[in-house]
Amino acid sequence: AAHDGDTISLSNGCVCCTTADALGDALDKVLAMTVSPDHIVIEASGVANPAKIAMYGQGWPGLCLDGVIVLANGETIQAQAADKFVGQTIQLQLAAADILVLNKTDLLSGAENQSVLTWLAATAPDSRIVSTSFGKMPFPILLGVGGPSRMIHAEPHAAYRSVVLQTPKALDRDRLLAQIASWPK
Repeated sequence: AAHDGDTISLSNGCVCCTTADALGDALDKVLAMTVSPDHIVIEASGVANPAKIAMYGQGWPGLCLDGVIVLANGETIQAQAADKFVGQTIQLQLAAADILVLNKTDLLSGAENQSVLTWLAATAPDSRIVSTSFGKMPFPILLGVGGPSRMIHAEPHAAYRSVVLQTPKALDRDRLLAQIASWPK
C-alpha cells in the first residue's frame, strides 16, 4: 500500500493467506537494498497467525527466522483468549511466541499482574514473558531473540503437521528417505 523510508506497508489482505506473494515481493525488495538490513521486522495485524508468517519468512532465500514476538494487553488478554470468536486465534498467537510482551502493566494491581503472568506462563510455557507499560521495550530484548537455528512448527489443520529443517550443508537424499521411511505412520 505504501513505502515510507524503510517501511513497506501491505494492505491487500491477510499475510497468512492472500498476500503471501506480496510479502515475498516485499522481502525481495528489502533484500535487494544497497545496504542490507541487520533485521527485518514483520508487524502483523491483530488476527494474524504469527507461526504461519514465520514459516513463510524462514523459508525465504537469504533469511533465517530470529524469533516471534507477540504483544498482549494485560487488561484484556485472558478475556480475549476465552472469547468464542477470537479465542482460538489468540491462543495460537500466544503459543507461537518466543517472547510475550505483556503490555499495560501500569493499569494492573500487583495481584492482577501476578495473576496474568501466572496464566501466561501456563498458557505459553515455552515463551519468555517481558512486562512493560506504554509498549516501551529496549531493542536488545526484541532483536536477537532466538538465533539462526530457530525453527517454527505450525499445525494449520489437526490432520497435518509441518516441520521446517535448516541445515548448514546438503543432506544425503537416500539417507533422508530411509530415515523418513522408518518413522511410524
